[in-house]
Amino acid sequence: MFDSRLHKLLAETLPPVSQLPSRDCVVYGAGHIGCEVAAVLSEHGVGVRAFIDINGDGEFAGRRVYPPDAELLRAFASEGLTVVIGVFNFSVDPWPIHRLLAEAGFQRIVSFNEFQEIYRLRPHFWLTSRTHIAEQSQRIREGWDVLADEPSRQIFLDAIRLRLTHDIEILRSPSLGHQYLPEGLPWPRMPLRMIDGGAFTGDTVQFLLAQGIRFEALAAFEPDPGNFRLLQETIRENIKALGDVTLWPCGTSDGNSIAPFLSGKGAGSTATAGGDISIPLVALDAVLPTFAPTFIKLDIEGSEIATLHGAAAMIRIHQPSMAVCVYHRPDHLWEIPILLRALLPSHHIVLRYHTYQAFDLVAYAFPPQLT
Repeated sequence: MFDSRLHKLLAETLPPVSQLPSRDCVVYGAGHIGCEVAAVLSEHGVGVRAFIDINGDGEFAGRRVYPPDAELLRAFASEGLTVVIGVFNFSVDPWPIHRLLAEAGFQRIVSFNEFQEIYRLRPHFWLTSRTHIAEQSQRIREGWDVLADEPSRQIFLDAIRLRLTHDIEILRSPSLGHQYLPEGLPWPRMPLRMIDGGAFTGDTVQFLLAQGIRFEALAAFEPDPGNFRLLQETIRENIKALGDVTLWPCGTSDGNSIAPFLSGKGAGSTATAGGDISIPLVALDAVLPTFAPTFIKLDIEGSEIATLHGAAAMIRIHQPSMAVCVYHRPDHLWEIPILLRALLPSHHIVLRYHTYQAFDLVAYAFPPQLT
């Protein structure tokens, strides 16, 4: 499906990303991203004068932290200092921060998105370089062709444009509070037979119950020990409404194995080479051969594609509705819709996003008879 908007965006010649000056900078945000920004600046010979943070007034990473006081900001701005935004998370809209800093007089405000491009940092969720976008242009077009409605195509365009331009005004109107059951999309077949990959504390189950969803069966997977304990509590409190329940203290993938896992990070706990514990990984086809799901939700910190491959047989046979996060890795925006189309040739596939900065961007797939 040719669309001139995508063609024009991918063909556009963009101005080069400006390097940071060698003089001191100020970092907005005294958290782990702000700390990483300061460390990278120091490695490249750029001084960090101070941190600015809404919770600030003290010290962080060996430097003074100031609250966003207008007079102080104007003093830093009057010196001609560059300010780098060290904030990158789902709950923060970066635009008010940029506006505050611009009103204080800062001439150069560098978003974390742009900072990532300048210094080619380790992967942070969906962030990637312009070069990578160019290299993936054919797959990006294939992912575009899968999408079933105009809101999805606009979200897809905006997500690509955000990566290319670092324009923080893009994707600023998320569908808050409706993740996994967004307004305007059909509900899965009832009663629900749900596989919850990345069940966390059972928050999705609680949300679905609050919407009046009727359950017949639930299989929930959560490998983080702390999260799993909270998940057990949630299920115990709602057990009568959930039908046949199985809880799995493990992760999901394309096979059965043991993997290192970084625990204790709440919703961000993930399988990674630098993990502090080891966890079992399982293929859904192997451990749930007779489950017959009507709905599969996957929010598993980058393991979505492997898990889809490990559930390919049940997906093809039972044709469930799907909700799969596409923001944990750069290529997932197009690769997951492409894979869903291969597994579910007749389903409608759409995109919706549910928090700021392109976080909680989800691909939904549902059979045409539900429309």
